[in-house]
Amino acid sequence: MIFSVIYWVLCLVIGTGLAVWVWRKDRQSSHTFRWLPALLRGLSGFLIAALLLAPVLSFISNTTQKPLIIWLQDNSSSVAEGMGASKEQFLAQKQALKDQLDDDYELVELQFGADIAKGSNTDFSEPVTNIEQALTHTFQRYKGSNLGAVILPSDGIYNEGADPVFALPQLEIPVYAIALGDSTSPRDISVVRVFANKVVLTGNTFEVAADIRFSKMKDTEHQIQLFQNGTLLQSRNVHIREEEETVSTSFEVKAGSPGLIQYAIAVPLGPGEKSELNNKIDFYVQVVNNEVKVLVLNSGTHPDIGLIRSALKSTAGYQLEIAAPNTLPSDLSGYQSIIAFQPEFSQAQWQQIAAARLPVWHILGNQVSRTQVQQLEDIVKLDGGRSATFHSPVAQRGFAAFLLPVQTASVLARLPPLESSASRSKAVYPNEVVLKSRESNADMWIVHGGTLPVAVTVGEGLWRWGIYEYRDNKSQLVTQELIRQTMRTLNVPRQDKPFQVFLSKRLLTDNENVAFTAELRNKTGQLVNDAEAQLSITDSAGSRKAFIMEQFGESYQIVLPKMGAGIYAYAGAVTFEGKSYTDNGTFAVENIPLEQINMQADYGLLYQLSHQTGGAFHTVENMNMVFDDIKANESITSRMITENKKEPLIHYQWIFALLMLLFTGEWLFRKYNGMQ
Repeated sequence: MIFSVIYWVLCLVIGTGLAVWVWRKDRQSSHTFRWLPALLRGLSGFLIAALLLAPVLSFISNTTQKPLIIWLQDNSSSVAEGMGASKEQFLAQKQALKDQLDDDYELVELQFGADIAKGSNTDFSEPVTNIEQALTHTFQRYKGSNLGAVILPSDGIYNEGADPVFALPQLEIPVYAIALGDSTSPRDISVVRVFANKVVLTGNTFEVAADIRFSKMKDTEHQIQLFQNGTLLQSRNVHIREEEETVSTSFEVKAGSPGLIQYAIAVPLGPGEKSELNNKIDFYVQVVNNEVKVLVLNSGTHPDIGLIRSALKSTAGYQLEIAAPNTLPSDLSGYQSIIAFQPEFSQAQWQQIAAARLPVWHILGNQVSRTQVQQLEDIVKLDGGRSATFHSPVAQRGFAAFLLPVQTASVLARLPPLESSASRSKAVYPNEVVLKSRESNADMWIVHGGTLPVAVTVGEGLWRWGIYEYRDNKSQLVTQELIRQTMRTLNVPRQDKPFQVFLSKRLLTDNENVAFTAELRNKTGQLVNDAEAQLSITDSAGSRKAFIMEQFGESYQIVLPKMGAGIYAYAGAVTFEGKSYTDNGTFAVENIPLEQINMQADYGLLYQLSHQTGGAFHTVENMNMVFDDIKANESITSRMITENKKEPLIHYQWIFALLMLLFTGEWLFRKYNGMQ
């Protein structure tokens, strides 16, 4: 304990002075203990002075922190399917091992599948597995603690996210894997994947292709079936010649009336097969009766155009047509929107584009036209230079025209910068900024609504975003949603209806939240959201649920939780200035049984994760050895935390009780000994 010497010396002087003063007064007394009141008064004076001067006590506090052990439980449904009756045995041994660890370690249990949650409710219900995300989250969340080890009970099957091995370079702790599930290949038929266009034109013929895996079905006959709205449409017989064989087949289908059409690829239960959960995959095709024609203005080929084309393939009815400066159509009335990818057009050609009064998405790379910049002055102020400027994306809060996936911020943080000769850009309307530049705070992605929508992206290199996002997440969801939502905003016929409800996409999986936005415009075309907007969802059985949409910015939004497979109808309604407005539509949710497609546990992956991190690999039968392994690991130890704490003396309440005791003691001594 270290004290402020000056304060304490002063308190001691005051206390001593009071004691001397009382002693001089009482020294004529004949009582043997006549010195006691002086002592009590001196102590009281010392404490009162200390409380009034309030010196700060500085403590050196040493506390022992136990090693932190993370129990990272794979809670996916494939684990339960693979374990069968041994599931209860594992849960009992798990509790016994946790009880052992509780004595010497701080234990935290996390459940993971699609997401990560703290708790011990292991019900093996998660529809997907993302092991890499779970490992990365654990290390980033707890790396500041005395993190000792991760215990990973899992079957090693992952069907979302990157390869878990990618997480190893940042893991600085051992992983102790407990192998769950069954690593042997069962007799099984699995519809692995289905290929079909998400959007087709009515009357057109499209192909449905499928890959079906047959395990231990040698010398057996099977029928591959295609269903439309529950009715058998076509079938094909196959003969399996190998123990392990994957059959690829396809069907030609003619699109009928517009709408969302349900299809399914299925194979009946095979001989000796225990489960048919993975024998069928449902999927949906949106049939439309017209297309949105988009003119892409570009001076040459560029991979960004390929990425945009790929993103729009699954969105209703987009047809992209490329035009160079020498092939610009003289009549642009047949197009619904334009993508201007830094084309080297003349001033007259830019004037022709402006006169067409079409929504335009300007992508400004390293060749920005002065005329193009002048056309954008009402939307964004641009300053350029001769050298390239790099812009790394950061999501802008407050943008409300459309919603992006929940993981957008984390995905953007790992994307490379876009490159543009426009070094500075400032949106005229700040609430229209989707993304800003991390380096310069420039507005790098702008979507302007109004009567003539315009979008501006400052930088080229979107194709790199697609590569990086796929590398990290095995999907391009965020990059493609940015493109799709931008094009959707440009191509909505706003002038037709004052109130419109928008869905991020009409074909979703049962592992996605359903996000809606809505816009209400007054007579002058301005966005308003003073009135309450309602949204109802009705499933195919007629069950209806109603919601109130949230006001966000100048529009409305709502994110609904994951829904089961099926076709749903939505209807939005609002009453504004005495009039009622509605908007409605449909969407479909597909059930993709990721956990049932591959049921063979990957013990090799678990062994690699454990041994490359200095941990160990165990099966359920010997999982109790994990405790011995952790005990034997000399790097997993408690640590002493030294902390310098400062606290005013007045915070110690017992001092007031001591003062009362001193005053009372002196008063009683004087009273019963006749001292004044």
